Amino acid sequence: LANSVGSGLLGAVLERAPELAGAAVFSDPICFELSSGDVLHNFLYAEPPCCGGRWPRDYVHAVQRAMVVLEPSVQFCFRRTFWWTHNYIHPADLPCDALVVLGGCDTVADPHDVRQALEAYQRGCVERGETPRVRLEWHEGWLHGGLHSDEAAQRRIIRDVLTRPWEAHGEGGQREA
Repeated sequence: LANSVGSGLLGAVLERAPELAGAAVFSDPICFELSSGDVLHNFLYAEPPCCGGRWPRDYVHAVQRAMVVLEPSVQFCFRRTFWWTHNYIHPADLPCDALVVLGGCDTVADPHDVRQALEAYQRGCVERGETPRVRLEWHEGWLHGGLHSDEAAQRRIIRDVLTRPWEAHGEGGQREA
């Protein structure tokens, strides 16, 4: 289970030691969109949006910026030692089944772009007669890290990953939550 920047680390582990994982969960991942400049810009440079009636999203972005992004060791890591290309993974390269949980109000990786890319991957698999390794779960109102504040969703996701019901029931790889 990995959230945000941890998704890049999980992707790297899955690429280098695939035998270690039977399944994976990516929550608000950055690893599928590192090829776009949006993640870098949104995390390191973007100022919190100014109100506009979306105060929870703005507030979370502002707190994230003040407590995480501007912290000197984080700045050093992401500007000097984080190899962005080493933390990217394409869904087709996943060695195991994976669940990707996206919050529709994420301010780091654009969740709509991530969703679109993963749905395109799923469609391509279906067109080739393959079963997609990635299942997508979308939560429209969740902010970045929304899974951390929903204990019922955490329990359900853990249960689902352990039993992987989407394989048995052929859910088509998507779930609107």
